[in-house]
Amino acid sequence: MQRADRAKQYLVAVRHVANDNIKVIDGGYREKRDLELYVVFEGVCPPIAVPTIDPRDVEIIGGGRKRETDTSSRRVQD
Repeated sequence: MQRADRAKQYLVAVRHVANDNIKVIDGGYREKRDLELYVVFEGVCPPIAVPTIDPRDVEIIGGGRKRETDTSSRRVQD
């Protein structure tokens, strides 16, 4: 979410997009870090988030930014 918030701040500050026109949606857990931007007109539904990893297969561990994977489950550090 921090990465998405930084992208939103860039669009508002540098590209002068109105803050109200930008909506950040959490796309769930994925194989790799990803950020997708869509132009959605008023009255049109935004895209649906499609995670690539089941949340039951993810274990959040603290202390650091590295991403580790073991054979029993995916471990993503926050």
